[in-house]
Amino acid sequence: MTTLTLNLDTYKCQALLDALKDSERNWRDMHFDAKTGKRPGMSPEGAMMIIDDLVDLINQVKSQTAN
Repeated sequence: MTTLTLNLDTYKCQALLDALKDSERNWRDMHFDAKTGKRPGMSPEGAMMIIDDLVDLINQVKSQTAN
C-alpha cells in the first residue's frame, strides 16, 4: 500500500471528488452496457471492481475532508 498526501484547498478537494464521482457514473453506465450485451468485450465483473475502487477512493477523500 502506498500513502499519498495532498494539500488541497476546498475548491480543489471538491474538484477531485467531482471527478471521482463522474468517473464512477461513467463506469456504472459501462457496467450496465456490459451486463446488457452492448459491450461484449467488457467484463461486468471487472467493471464492478473498478466501481468498488472508485467508491472506496471517494469515501477516503470524504473522510479526510471531514477532519
